[in-house]
Amino acid sequence: MRPNTLQVKLNNRQADPEQLAELIVADQKLLGAAVDGLYNQELRVSSTCAKALRILSREKSRWLYPYFNSFSELLGSTRLSISIEIIYILANLAKVDSQDMIDKLLDIYFEPLEGESLPKAQAVIRGALRIAEAKPQLAEYLAEQLLRVAKGKFENEEARRRAQEAALEALYTMKSMHLQSNGKGYRIGRIFQ
Repeated sequence: MRPNTLQVKLNNRQADPEQLAELIVADQKLLGAAVDGLYNQELRVSSTCAKALRILSREKSRWLYPYFNSFSELLGSTRLSISIEIIYILANLAKVDSQDMIDKLLDIYFEPLEGESLPKAQAVIRGALRIAEAKPQLAEYLAEQLLRVAKGKFENEEARRRAQEAALEALYTMKSMHLQSNGKGYRIGRIFQ
């Protein structure tokens, strides 16, 4: 299948995210077309591509890593569904991040914790756990960033409470991971003092 054929399938609603991910596994040349699809103005197309790429990012991270910059550009997307998928994709790419690209992106990555969107904040919190697992040397920094949720300007008190509870649960999970020191002597337990 050619990338143009993929676009036709997406436009004609002939591919859901799982099917698209399977098509890409069968023909890796379609990966670039799926990444390009993230920029499509039609939300259904860009969302299908984003979800398929998230599926792939779990097991085929190395395939997606060359597109890291494209994903990071979309991190601040105004389309909520796209930005949430991008948050997860970037977290999944941390396990193959040999160039420490995620490390340089973390300040921007954690901005949603201070924002108004609970789903976006929850995605960042879950992503932080994946990043900590992949890059334990960042655990203390990640834990400190999770505390930014206290500054969140969420849509209501219930959303604020849920975001803070999720962050606290993530902090305890990180502490229980017993992450090994990277030689710089970080102590995630310091967050709980």
